[in-house]
Amino acid sequence: MKPSPAELIIQRHDGQGLREQKDEILSVYQEAYTERLHDPFFYPARFWERIERGSVRKGFRLVTGRVTDELVGFTLESVLPAQSSWWRGTKGDVDPELLRETGTRTFGVNELMVRPAWRRRGYASALSTALLDGLSVERVTLLVRAENTGGYPLQPLADRIDLLVKRRGAMDDPQPHRVRMTSVIRAGDFGHRHSL
Repeated sequence: MKPSPAELIIQRHDGQGLREQKDEILSVYQEAYTERLHDPFFYPARFWERIERGSVRKGFRLVTGRVTDELVGFTLESVLPAQSSWWRGTKGDVDPELLRETGTRTFGVNELMVRPAWRRRGYASALSTALLDGLSVERVTLLVRAENTGGYPLQPLADRIDLLVKRRGAMDDPQPHRVRMTSVIRAGDFGHRHSL
């Protein structure tokens, strides 16, 4: 039996809300990435730098989930700017129109984390739904590490919402901090979404 996320208290925040919860956000991050913290790309200070820089962008959203005052997970991102580097490194034969950004077209989900002890309770889905609720965009893209098996499994997600998946990343890139990612796109109405 899958536990219900009924006890999860969800709140939406802006960039200031992110900064006010810095220590808790970093604590969740460090638990979620324990096995990767030795890699410079995953250093907590670098992670914070990336998300804080993004928190001033148009349409930034942070959604947190708490159970009895403990931050158990969060998800965040914003609308991709017109000159976004999101699609840089896309592999394969891709229609250039798919990669064009306008500054209002695509909401990019960059982070979704739930503390390991709180996983498999429906919290990731509840956080995602709250993040996307009421968006005024043409599509949403989700950035997932290609080897991700502990967080948001890519195939069941694609099966449920009919996503177009494009590989991106640096398999041949000599820079060790580069991470191979998969970007998932879903077009549709996000005003009244009930599940992701």
